Amino acid sequence: MKLLATITGVALFVCGVSAQQAVVTSSCNFTVYVQSFPYDGSTPGTLTAVPPGGRFAEDFRETGSTVKISKTRTLSTPLFFGYSFSSSPDYAYCKPKSSYLPLPRFSALTPASFGTIDEFSTEWGNPFADEHNVLTPGEGCELFDCAAGEAACYSTPAAKKVYGCPQPVNLEAELCLED
Repeated sequence: MKLLATITGVALFVCGVSAQQAVVTSSCNFTVYVQSFPYDGSTPGTLTAVPPGGRFAEDFRETGSTVKISKTRTLSTPLFFGYSFSSSPDYAYCKPKSSYLPLPRFSALTPASFGTIDEFSTEWGNPFADEHNVLTPGEGCELFDCAAGEAACYSTPAAKKVYGCPQPVNLEAELCLED
């Protein structure tokens, strides 16, 4: 099984599969602030100001990450999406963010060898609650398509919604979409 995963990872690399990314696209009429925080506690990504019509993107982190999105530089009450990887692509599990553990590092395996597990959460707040927001991993996967004011659409501490998706994927949060 490990050999198959290694061969798959090498084949994806050789075939030129591009890096999988966490993306935030803003259609908001104000600046949005984005920063990623790896689950393994390593150095957070750079705080990025995304102007109206702008985009944030970073390659997936091997151990998974939380990508916080806010209207303020201090990232107060952020909406966030998180992702991690599982060796069972069709298997999704629910754990609160505080209990995510770093995944072991596999020298021969890449995130492309695993399934992605993601959520779009209001656990710390949602400054975009009055906007239409979408988190999508791509065709054939579950997505969050949250209309303005549709609080039940998001993952919360009381009602976890965590989806699994086979890779490769790009997770893209689209903010302030027109209905």
